[in-house]
Amino acid sequence: MNFRSHAIDEGELGIELTPLIDVVFLLLIFFMVSSTFKDEAQLALVLPESTAEAGVIPQAIDVVISADGLYHIDGRAVAAEGAVEVKINTLKQFLKQAAGGNEEPAVVIAADRNASHGAVVKLLEAARQLNYLKISFTAERSHGGE
Repeated sequence: MNFRSHAIDEGELGIELTPLIDVVFLLLIFFMVSSTFKDEAQLALVLPESTAEAGVIPQAIDVVISADGLYHIDGRAVAAEGAVEVKINTLKQFLKQAAGGNEEPAVVIAADRNASHGAVVKLLEAARQLNYLKISFTAERSHGGE
């Protein structure tokens, strides 16, 4: 007595892995493209809050001013940890290096909420002397309407 079907004997049953791998690869690409990454500064900053929409500025010079008045321009510390006073000429040199030949770069300032007003004004003065007039500030987006 032969109870086996002849249709089963003719072809092998199995799961095709190629379409499964294609689907997994497409899902991986989708999640990589749709995810956002938080850009962490080198210093722990407490940014002021704003309700304005966030914008992305391409090829910008990122300047971080800590609560202690330390400057970081594109990730590089402008002065040593013990330095109390940073001169405008030093800031201008670092801004020129970060601009890399761009005559009118955008400058994005991320100043700590507790940073001194003088530290921010000194950076603004250095940028003004270099004729870098595209300046914006970074702030945390508040969810309430305070």
